[in-house]
Amino acid sequence: MSEYIDREAAISAIRGELEKENLSNAASHYARQGMGTAISVVSKLPAADVAPVVHAYWTDGNSTKRYDPKTDIYPYCSNCRKPSAYDCGGGHVATPGCPWCHAVMDLQEADHA
Repeated sequence: MSEYIDREAAISAIRGELEKENLSNAASHYARQGMGTAISVVSKLPAADVAPVVHAYWTDGNSTKRYDPKTDIYPYCSNCRKPSAYDCGGGHVATPGCPWCHAVMDLQEADHA
């Protein structure tokens, strides 16, 4: 799986290293040239189409209590408060992700603020 970085954070980190360099010798001069090239390359890379991942959990719909299939009728998303997907068999199912807001259902109640 690909990992993504913030372009401005990468350029800022390179510039931070540039500020640490001492221009008193030739090696430092070439290091600064290399870092300048790195900034140029990073600046020209195409942006990826990524979105932040939202984490949530299925609730009972009336509170923030975790959904219990033995006692609760429908699971509701703790992020958007909408019900889970209909399973075409007479009920809703607690899927690994919310079909409405696309939150990943991997939190515990205490994790969700």
